[in-house]
Amino acid sequence: MRSASSSTRLQWDSTMNTLFKSIVLGAVMALAACGGGSERPGNTEAGNTPDGIGWELNVNPAIVNLVEGTRTAVALTLSCTAPLTLNIHFGRLVGPTEADRDRLLYGGAIGPKPDENVTAARGYRLDCTPARNALGAMFVSAPAETDIKTSSLVFSIDRYSGSNAADYSTLRTFAVAVVVTDAPPPPATAPPGPVLDFHASAGVTEIRLQWQAAEQAASYDIERTGPGSEVVLLRGLTSTAYIDSPLQPDSTYLYRLTAINALGSSAPVQTSARTLDAAQWVSTGSTLAAGVAPHQPSMVLDRNRLPVVAYIERLAGDVGRLYVKRFDGQVWQIVGGSALNAGSNTGASDPALALDEQDQPIIAFSQGNGTVQNIFVARYQGGAWGIVQDAARPFDPLNAQVGSRGIRPAILYSLYAGIVVAWVEDDALKVRRFGGNTRETGWQPIMAGVSMPTRLARPVVDVRLGMSSLYDFDTVSIAWIESDGADSALHVMSAGPVRVANDRVEVRWDIHDTLRPAGPSRLDQFGMFPLSPRRFASFPDGSAIPALAPTVVWADGNQPFDVFPRVWNPDARAWDQSGGQQSFGYPSARLGLMVTATLGRAASTSGFAVSYEGVGAQLGRTWVDVKRSAFNQPWQDAASSLALTTQVVGLSLQFADTTPAVATSERDFGAGNYVLQVRRYVRF
Repeated sequence: MRSASSSTRLQWDSTMNTLFKSIVLGAVMALAACGGGSERPGNTEAGNTPDGIGWELNVNPAIVNLVEGTRTAVALTLSCTAPLTLNIHFGRLVGPTEADRDRLLYGGAIGPKPDENVTAARGYRLDCTPARNALGAMFVSAPAETDIKTSSLVFSIDRYSGSNAADYSTLRTFAVAVVVTDAPPPPATAPPGPVLDFHASAGVTEIRLQWQAAEQAASYDIERTGPGSEVVLLRGLTSTAYIDSPLQPDSTYLYRLTAINALGSSAPVQTSARTLDAAQWVSTGSTLAAGVAPHQPSMVLDRNRLPVVAYIERLAGDVGRLYVKRFDGQVWQIVGGSALNAGSNTGASDPALALDEQDQPIIAFSQGNGTVQNIFVARYQGGAWGIVQDAARPFDPLNAQVGSRGIRPAILYSLYAGIVVAWVEDDALKVRRFGGNTRETGWQPIMAGVSMPTRLARPVVDVRLGMSSLYDFDTVSIAWIESDGADSALHVMSAGPVRVANDRVEVRWDIHDTLRPAGPSRLDQFGMFPLSPRRFASFPDGSAIPALAPTVVWADGNQPFDVFPRVWNPDARAWDQSGGQQSFGYPSARLGLMVTATLGRAASTSGFAVSYEGVGAQLGRTWVDVKRSAFNQPWQDAASSLALTTQVVGLSLQFADTTPAVATSERDFGAGNYVLQVRRYVRF
């Protein structure tokens, strides 16, 4: 195992900080430096409780070899000399390279089996007797990031002696190595099969190559022919993607790809691409949909930065059909082969899309006749769509009341939190959670012990969710708009202090100051970013975690209009100007739509997109602007304006690093011809 630097911080979740602030960080680093439990035979940790009860915890397998994007089970076996209950909590320390040893990831990649007896977030309670070993298991997931090849599970063990956090006493902390590898090829029995779907996408100075793995291929060779007819041979590639850079702008390159193994090679396949002459917006594949009134797009990017889009389309005389399509690098494919509400006589609307840890889509949507609207959540697993439901209520919608009107759902997903959905039901705010790190079944309140307001001061008209990429469901933020038609306000609340009581994790919500538009106009276009760290909160033991805070933006006015970004300051308990920016003004334009970056795996930048239409001499034109910021830094343009001669009636935004992609539903000004397109901004 790689050693940890002295400045490495353990980012434990909120519950672990509450319970274990006395853990000495230096001891953890020393254990990681010497290999901790990973150097002991069988990864065994033994000790005695304060009253002399002996215990021994075995973690098996000692070294977990994982292929990226897969999961495996790790067994925990506890033996004792007298009846004993231990709580076992774990975090993840990552340090694959010297530069990354201060980089600590926690959450999302490690999680217990949902049916285990979980008494605190990300932990187990194992009840042991001398006559029988206690056995528990957890799933370890290989991280999706290709640069992370080594990590370690860091365990802390305490004795459970009551429901109050003060009754916990920490006994020991140790580490277990986890090695993340690429899939080893099986021994070849024949030359490789043909390479399929070999394609290229060009930037200004780079070309990205991707293909499907050939059967029994051990590696790949690439020949490149470029300006001047030079041939470059790249040998021994083991992945199914390659970025060729640097290249000359505005130039054509031809590539030949061959699969290789010990018994021979496949027939070569080839593709070509021309680099761009300057940074610009580029369409992703062909038009996603046209002529069927496609609208309400919701887009996320998968780990390969390829888009997945949910949208509604309506044929003449038919109800709204909900489709999910994914771009495979060459063409758009319908996920599941048909509309989710195929055969239904009620229309679908308001799709909200997320991806799980295996890059499979999860979607929340509304379906009904306009008076009665039901909220459903569907998940794509095993090659088919299935409605996410309580086993005791397999055909019921998510609505709290039968016959109610549920609209505008928002959705988040993480391995720990499971599926989190918020929606508007009969002008009230509703939030539910399904699965994740819990022994509960079916749809549950957002957290145990949490009471959500059922009806607020004014009718709720829309809702957004935000969640940290560092933590899980205990750091969800919820933003919603209340409006009575004359007055509107933006409300935000975030999960606050966490405690354990009666074997349940409880959280107190922190309701932030209300935000109101500066002018008399109604505020109904807004968004919220994934939570971002504002500062580090330190503990007496020297460990620290980021203090997370939500950032919101909203549009005020219609013609002209302004966009206001604000970030919550947890110290001053007030809203600050995000990035020092008071507002973005659009004095000679009419507001179209405004969205923030959705929470997807590929989103690593906070930002918003706003569409606006020309007035006066600029009638009949639309522009889409994208702004971005990171860690409360100054805002900047993420791309040049996307200029269109159509009217944008649906908009969704996602970032791959700092590069934006937008899905736009467009129609001709004054006509009913629709088109749905996805574009990415290409710089390199």
